[in-house]
Order: sequence, then structure tokens, then C-alpha cells
Amino acid sequence: MASKGGQQANEEDELILSLREEKGWAFPYLYLFQEFWCPSTLIQQINIFRKYFQPKDSDVVVASFPKSGTTWLKALTFAIVNHQRFSSIENHPLLTSNPHELVPPLYMFHAAPQDPKQQLHLLSQHEHLQAITPGTYTSRNSAPTSSSDAL
Repeated sequence: MASKGGQQANEEDELILSLREEKGWAFPYLYLFQEFWCPSTLIQQINIFRKYFQPKDSDVVVASFPKSGTTWLKALTFAIVNHQRFSSIENHPLLTSNPHELVPPLYMFHAAPQDPKQQLHLLSQHEHLQAITPGTYTSRNSAPTSSSDAL
């Protein structure tokens, strides 16, 4: 009898083998998964997220396009969400930690929260919107990004 972990790995391998594959430049291969190209590790992480993530009304997902002010957006969202928890500027995590560490990507989600006192999930994402579970979103108008690319 196959173990549960081995069976899950086999299912994921079968899924990846069934997808269209192209040679990548940052990764050896990219796979067409839900109408977007991504490496196999990201497919596995998205599937773990979708399988185990239980959204709450208080969850916040920062969804942004790459290179559109994501660091600033994460820092601002973290500060707003945690304003009561870190009311003193002397011990605020943003003074010592990168916003990307404080607001991790969806694919870094694990079934058990790292901090048992954590009442909400504060996560971010650049991946295709189909990888997101519905929730509350903070976003920024992408028009400045588009216009600056045209210059």
C-alpha cells in the first residue's frame, strides 16, 4: 500500500507530466498550468495552497503586478493591519524586517500557521488570479506602471 505522502507526490507528478511543456530560461522547463506558464515547483505549491488554505473573513491578500510598487504595498498593508499590535515605533517589525518577509507569497502558506495567536492570514501574490482564493484585496492602480513602461 502506498503512503499518503507518496500517493500525493505521484498525483502531482502525473499532473505535471500531463501538462504542455516548454524549455525555460530561469527554470529548465515551464508548464502550461491554468492558462499560464510556471515551473513545476510553483504548481505544487499552488496545489498545496488550494488544498489546505481555509479563508477567513479577516484574511488579506496583497495582489499586484511585478514591479508595480509591491514592496511599498506590502509595507503599507502590514502597517495598517498590525497598527494595534505594534503601536510603538521602537519595536516595529518594519524597522528590522523586509516587507517581503512580513507578507509572504501565497505559495509559502503552510497548513498550520506559524504563530498560533495569528488571527488572520496576510499573504501576497504575483501569480495568475486563478491561484487566489476570494478575500479582501489591497491593490494599486497600474496606470502609472503602464505609462512609465511606454517612456
